[in-house]
Amino acid sequence: MFDFSIVTNWIHQMLTSVMPEGWAVFIECVAIGVCIILMYALLAIVLIYMERKVCGFFQCRLGPNRVGKWGSIQVVCDVLKMLTKEIFMPKGADHFLYNLAPFMVIIASFLTFACIPFNKGAAILNFNVGVFFLLAASSIGVLGILLAGWGSNNKFSLIGAMRSGAQIISYELSVGLSILTMVVLMGTMQFSEIVEGQADGWFIFKGHIPAVIAFIIYLTAGNAECNRGPFDLPEAESELTAGYHTEYSGMGFGFFYLAEYLNQEGFKVTQATVSRDIRDLKLTKIPSENGKQRYALHQHNENGMSEKYIRVLREGYLSMDMAQNILVIKTVAGMASAVCAALDAMKWNEIVGSIAGDDTIMCAIRSVDDTVKVMDKISKIIL
Repeated sequence: MFDFSIVTNWIHQMLTSVMPEGWAVFIECVAIGVCIILMYALLAIVLIYMERKVCGFFQCRLGPNRVGKWGSIQVVCDVLKMLTKEIFMPKGADHFLYNLAPFMVIIASFLTFACIPFNKGAAILNFNVGVFFLLAASSIGVLGILLAGWGSNNKFSLIGAMRSGAQIISYELSVGLSILTMVVLMGTMQFSEIVEGQADGWFIFKGHIPAVIAFIIYLTAGNAECNRGPFDLPEAESELTAGYHTEYSGMGFGFFYLAEYLNQEGFKVTQATVSRDIRDLKLTKIPSENGKQRYALHQHNENGMSEKYIRVLREGYLSMDMAQNILVIKTVAGMASAVCAALDAMKWNEIVGSIAGDDTIMCAIRSVDDTVKVMDKISKIIL
C-alpha cells in the first residue's frame, strides 16, 4: 500500500521553506478541512442517490431520472437548491438553541468522519484511543437532536427528538459492543493498526464468527441510528410531519440530513409551518389573472360575511328553533362544525358562544330579543 505520509511530508517541507512553520501548519489544517468537507459531501451525494434508486427499485418505480443520465446529478441539484433556500426562524423558538443544534450534529459527524484512516499515512485523527474518541464524539449528536426538538417550540419536533434520542441511545450500546469486538480481536484501539491488521483480508471474509456477528449487529444498529426504514419511527411523516427537524429550512435542514447519512447519530419551511402562518395571517386562495391561484388577505363584504361562509350556511342548514336565549340549529349530518365556524366568523354581537356536534349547533344568545334578531338574520341568508 502506498504510504501517503511521503506526500504530506513533502508538502510540509515545501511550505516551511517559504513561510514560518506556524503559517504552514495553519494552511495545512485549512486544506485538510476543505478536503474533509469535499469527501464528506461527495460521499453523502453518492449515498443519497443510491438510497433513492434502491428504494425506487423496491417500490417498482424509476427513482431520480430527470436531471443527468439516469438522474445522476439530481442530488447535486437538490443540494444547490438547499443551499439557496431562505432560512426561517419559527415564532417562539429559542434562537440560540435553534441555531446551535444543527452545528452540534454536523460537528459530531465531522469528528467521527475524521477518525477514518483513508490510507497509510492519510489518517487525520490517529491516536491510540481512537475507538474511545469515536464513541465519545458520536454521542454529541444526540444533544444536537434534543436541542433541535426543544428549541423549535414545536410539539411535533419535541416528540420526534425524544423518540430519536431514545432510539439512538438504545442502539448506541449495540454499536459500541460491535466495535469493541474488533478491539478485543486486534488488541488495540488505534484505527490505523486495526486496518493494518486486516491487510491480508477482512475477518468477515475469513469466516471469523465473532467478527461476522459484530458486522451484522453494527449494520442493523447503524441503520437504526440513521433513522432509515424500518427504524424511521422518530420521523414518522404520517404523524410527526418530519420529526425533530420539522421547523428547519435551508442548510439547517441540510446539516441534519447529511449527519443522518454520514454520522450514525443520526427548515426548511415545512408544510406545518406554512399552514400555520397562512392561518395566522388569515390568507385565502383567490384566482389570479393568468388562471392560477394566489394567496390574498381575506376580504369581507359590508355585513362581515364572505361568500364562502354564506355558501356553507346555505348548504348545511336544515332548521332552527329557540328556547329563551338558546338557539338550536339542525344541519346536514357532519356539517355542524362548518356551519358553526361560519356563524363565528360573522362576528355577530348577539351571539356569546356556540357549540357544534355532528348535526346540531347550540348558540348562547345574550337575550330573547337578540335570539329573534339572529334567527331573522339567518333566515335572510338562507332565503
